[in-house]
Amino acid sequence: MDEPPLIEKRPGINVPLLIAALVLVLLAMWFGYARAFRASHNVAESSGAAVFSLVFPMIVALLFSMGKRFRNPASWTKIVFWTSLLVLLSTFGAWTASRVFEVDEVADEEETPSSRDGASPVDLSANAAGVDVYFIPFLIDDATAFRLAEKAKADLGIRVESIIAMGSREILPANEAGAYDPRAIAAAVRKLEPSLLGRKENTHYVVLTDRDLVDMERGGRLVFSTHYHEDRISVVSLAGMAEGGVSSEQADARFYKMIKRAIGEIYFGYQRSTEPTDLMYSPIQSVSDIDRLRDDFTK
Repeated sequence: MDEPPLIEKRPGINVPLLIAALVLVLLAMWFGYARAFRASHNVAESSGAAVFSLVFPMIVALLFSMGKRFRNPASWTKIVFWTSLLVLLSTFGAWTASRVFEVDEVADEEETPSSRDGASPVDLSANAAGVDVYFIPFLIDDATAFRLAEKAKADLGIRVESIIAMGSREILPANEAGAYDPRAIAAAVRKLEPSLLGRKENTHYVVLTDRDLVDMERGGRLVFSTHYHEDRISVVSLAGMAEGGVSSEQADARFYKMIKRAIGEIYFGYQRSTEPTDLMYSPIQSVSDIDRLRDDFTK
C-alpha cells in the first residue's frame, strides 16, 4: 500500500511577535520622521525617512526569501522584527548623539572689537540716557527675567530692565520636539523694538527662554545661545542647564553666566577667548564648559 506523500509543515505565525514587529515598524517610522524633521525642517524629506523605515525591513525579508527555508510568514515576521529593531536603535542612537554632541553656541560671522585693552565702544557713563540692556522673556516667567535683570544691574553697574513676556503666537516651533529657531525670535524682537521707549542706539536686547533653541540654517543643531551683532540681539536658553541632575541653583548660575557672556560680547564688545576659564571662552559645547567659566570678565 502506497504511503501518502509527505506534506512540508510550515511554521505558524507567532502572533505576539507579529504585533511586536508592527509596533517596532511604527516606532522606527516615527523616530525616522522626527529626526529628519529636526535636522531639515522639511516635511517631504522627513516623510521619505519614515517611508525608508517601513520599506527597508520588507526589502531585507524579500532578500532572505531567496533561501527556501525563509519562504514562510513566520520567518518574514522574525526578519521584519529584528530589522526594524536595528533601524529603531540606530535612529534613536543618532538622535541622542545629536543632542549630546552637537550642542554648540552659535554666533553670526561678524565679530565686534575688543574693549578690554582700550576705551569701550559704548558710552558707559552714568549720564548716558536710556536703557543699556533689555531682558525680554519668551515663554519663561516674568519673575525670573525680572530677578536676573536686577542681578545683572547690580553686578555690571549698567541699566538693565526687564519687560513683560513678548507674544509667542506668531512664533512657531521649528521642529516636532518644540524647539525654536532663534532667528524667528530675533525677527519678532525687531518688530517689538520700536515700542521700547528706553531704547537707544547701543541698547542690547537679550531674549530669555526656557525652550530649546535649534539653528535650522546649520543642520538643526541645538544651541545654548546665539547673537545677532548688527541688530544687537541675543537669544539665551535655560533649556539644558539642569543637565547632570544639578540643583536649580546651579542651573540658574549656568544660565546667568551665559546671559552675562552675551552682554559682554554685544554690549561691552569683548572678544571671545581661548582660555577655558575665561567667561568669554569659545566654543561652548557642553554645560561642563559653562561650569569651568569664571563668574567675572577678565580684566
